[in-house]
Amino acid sequence: GQPCLAHGDIGAGNILFQDGRVSGIIDWGFCGLGDPAQDLGALLASYGEAFAARVCRHFPALGGGLARARFYRRQYALLQALFALRDGDQAEFDDGIAAYR
Repeated sequence: GQPCLAHGDIGAGNILFQDGRVSGIIDWGFCGLGDPAQDLGALLASYGEAFAARVCRHFPALGGGLARARFYRRQYALLQALFALRDGDQAEFDDGIAAYR
């Protein structure tokens, strides 16, 4: 896909819900021009393959984005493991490594 405005940290913790619907998205500190599959990769990590595929169906401009999103999902898992290693958080490290695999 063409570069676009990307949130940069659109994981589950930054999406607000009310009455079963998205009511807001917070924490735009990493926002910038980027690959739309980057945000899709974060959604993939948070909500799984079926959800990410559904997003792709609703946003055809992502064309081929799911394959790139899988790359970003693995990148996020490695970052999770690295930050956990830095912070001495073994459980978080183990989760990151498991998600990478």
